[in-house]
Amino acid sequence: MPILRPLAWLFALLLLIVAAIAVFALTFDANHYKPEITALVKEQTGRTLNIGGDIHLSFYPDIALQLGQVTLGNAKGFTHEPFAEAQNARVTVQFLPLLEQQLKINEVHLQGLKLNLHRNKNGKTNWQDLLPENSPQANANAGEAMTSLLGGMVITGVSVEDSQVSWQDDQQGKTLKLTPLNLKTGTFHPGKPVDIRLDTHLAQSQPALDMQLTLATTAQLADNQDDFSLSNLSLQVKLPERLDASISGNLQGNLGNERATVPDLQAAVTLAGQGRFKLGGRLEANLAKQVLTLAGLQTTAQFNSAATGQVDATLSGDARLDLAKQLLRVNGMQLQTQLQGGDLPVQSLAATLSGEPSYHLDKQQLDITELKWRADVKAPQLPGGQLQQQSSGKLSLNLESGKGLLDLSQTQLNSADHQLDGSVQVHDPLSPKRVVEGKFKANQLSYPPFTLQEARLGVQFENGQVTLTPSGTLFKGAYQGSITIDTLQSPAKLHSEHKVQKLRTEELLFALTDDRLVTGALDMTATLDSVVGDAPLFKQNLNGLLNLNLNDGTIRDANFAQKTREVVKLFEKERVNELGEKEVAFTKLEGQWQVQQGVFRTAENVMLAPHFQVKGNGDVNIVNESLDFKLRISEKPHPDKPEGLFAPLHIHGPWKQLSYEVELDVLLKALAKRELDKETTKLQERFETEKQQQVDALQQKRDDAKQRLQQELQGEADKLEQRLQDELKDKFKGLF
Repeated sequence: MPILRPLAWLFALLLLIVAAIAVFALTFDANHYKPEITALVKEQTGRTLNIGGDIHLSFYPDIALQLGQVTLGNAKGFTHEPFAEAQNARVTVQFLPLLEQQLKINEVHLQGLKLNLHRNKNGKTNWQDLLPENSPQANANAGEAMTSLLGGMVITGVSVEDSQVSWQDDQQGKTLKLTPLNLKTGTFHPGKPVDIRLDTHLAQSQPALDMQLTLATTAQLADNQDDFSLSNLSLQVKLPERLDASISGNLQGNLGNERATVPDLQAAVTLAGQGRFKLGGRLEANLAKQVLTLAGLQTTAQFNSAATGQVDATLSGDARLDLAKQLLRVNGMQLQTQLQGGDLPVQSLAATLSGEPSYHLDKQQLDITELKWRADVKAPQLPGGQLQQQSSGKLSLNLESGKGLLDLSQTQLNSADHQLDGSVQVHDPLSPKRVVEGKFKANQLSYPPFTLQEARLGVQFENGQVTLTPSGTLFKGAYQGSITIDTLQSPAKLHSEHKVQKLRTEELLFALTDDRLVTGALDMTATLDSVVGDAPLFKQNLNGLLNLNLNDGTIRDANFAQKTREVVKLFEKERVNELGEKEVAFTKLEGQWQVQQGVFRTAENVMLAPHFQVKGNGDVNIVNESLDFKLRISEKPHPDKPEGLFAPLHIHGPWKQLSYEVELDVLLKALAKRELDKETTKLQERFETEKQQQVDALQQKRDDAKQRLQQELQGEADKLEQRLQDELKDKFKGLF
């Protein structure tokens, strides 16, 4: 039949092809090429290539050359370990080119590959000799070199399994290892896309890193040998129990002009137990000019920790990195942060930072012009529960030395209904010896129940010491203070010094107690120490010294005056002021108070009035808000009567429910002592009189005895003189 003739010819052709394959399989010896291959490698690189065992040819499941262990020697001057070795190498080839004694590779499969890369202290690497300096590959651009190396060969896939790449850098003193390394590609040919997937584990010595890397993309080199792309690029990085990061996008580039663009760059980083960070924008790289730009930068971050609570941040702008000039610039930078919760002493913090930053990488110099900073703080301990801050200025900072200046020449603080205007300067912000200086002014500053009018506030921070110097008008008096906080101690120590002149006590007491119990002009100096913390902790650690001097004042007929009225009436008549209130006038009230662990203690507090005085001693406890005080109300002392009649008054108990007790037993003892003193005085006077009388009598007897003795002595002297005269006369008579 006519139809059988073509089939017969087809069948005969198939038999001929099978016969040809059989003849080729029986006669082809791949080991014949081993000397040629090793000689070629030696000629091109100067290194020794060892192919262990025979090269096997297999037909199933495909035509393949199977190699055993393969090693390539290291460069001269480096270690004796092989530059590269593989435990098993398998290369699949195309059938028809083999019939023509040509080798066309379909797939390369390497298992157990070990690649040892090394750079010595002189900067020389152990792969430089593989591409000699004057070789065509070294002088060609990237596209030409790739084409020259590949020739017309088509590789439908590369597979690397259970492999290892080691990198030793003697200049920087660090090592890096990728193991296990698994690489899988699709068909690789210029002008055609190829799928690439890389999976490996990276370990580095300095800085210490231990991470898992996964890379997937579709690469393509155009026919013009310049344009290339990495589509659907995805990079995953994992640090166990620390970090999980991913980068994605579509990269387009040109090898000729050395440019690359990622129009849809997206990056995300998750920190274990802390939060997440995201970045997006358009990345452009000009490798010829060494410039990287990231336009439309959008960055968001979310963190959560017990210390700071929940933190949300966003960063936007246009970044430009000039590697040739080692300069990074960000135009239109906007940074916003939101913090709330956590162990910080604030309920929430919202901040916005904007400016034009530039950073010199080689000098590590950061400069920000047109700097603007705004913050909104909410905390229960703040007046009104909220503080708003706005600042503008500039920053110049060296990140290596920490030296520089943050100059916020315009700074405004708003709290409740109050506003502070001034400036702040931070010298050497990153240095341990940083210094912060600030000057502020305000119409008034309030910390209920205190209000400082025409306020001035100086701020300084140096060597861990915060110093505040407030001044102004306090309750119509002049106030000047100094508060120092030592932040290097835990808890922070607080030392304060205060001076007040002519403060009106009626204004102060009305603010504290809604009662103008004592009026007058108060002069006070105080030195107090404590710790920074809540009110109970502050009170319990309060120590120091107070000196008070209150002049030309009155005590009204409130609780104190009412309880002591009968006693005061003994010495001073009450008077009624213009409001119809009974009051007692005094000329001076002064005293010194020691403060120890929140207890104010005085040993002698004195108040003088025209006709009486009050002395007192005792404690005022601000920790448990109680008082224990003893007063002695007495007549005003006179030269002839230094200590007159007095009435003892004991004031004690909680501030809100004080007890007043006149201590009659003390009064009786005092009266008894007074009478005893009178009797003692009488007896002393009588004793002195009798003593004087006896002294006078003895003096008279002494005078009489003295006179008699003088008379007797004079008589004896007269007699002796007469006898001597008589004897001389007798002698003179004998001579003449």
